[in-house]
Amino acid sequence: MVQGWTGWNCGQDVNECQMTPKEGRNNATCHNTEGGYTCSCLSGWSGDNCTSDVDECDKHVGKNNATCTNTVGGYKCRCTKGWRGRTCEEDIDEFFSHNPCLNHVHCRNIDGARLDGLELWPGCKRMSNDSESVSK
Repeated sequence: MVQGWTGWNCGQDVNECQMTPKEGRNNATCHNTEGGYTCSCLSGWSGDNCTSDVDECDKHVGKNNATCTNTVGGYKCRCTKGWRGRTCEEDIDEFFSHNPCLNHVHCRNIDGARLDGLELWPGCKRMSNDSESVSK
């Protein structure tokens, strides 16, 4: 018998997608072809039978100095302070829930900046009497 074919004179195609265990692992979609098969892999998998884990961290998926950890079939990012989201692409607006700038100090969000207990946080500008801005 020639692989992928059966029957008299090996003239009948074998549907590998109906075999047990099925070809195409990790929830891949199997497509029968004459004399063989192909697999369509889900994200995170590669190879003929979708059994090779893709290291997404090699593609630098983490943004803003995030630490990427490859997992089976995926990845996880550990965000630096001031960032969030699956790939640490979303800035945290520290002023959304409260205003840390007191005593006539104007606050504005700065991408990636964070509240850290400083007397004058980098997102704050102290306003003088003559409306001149001085930032620390």
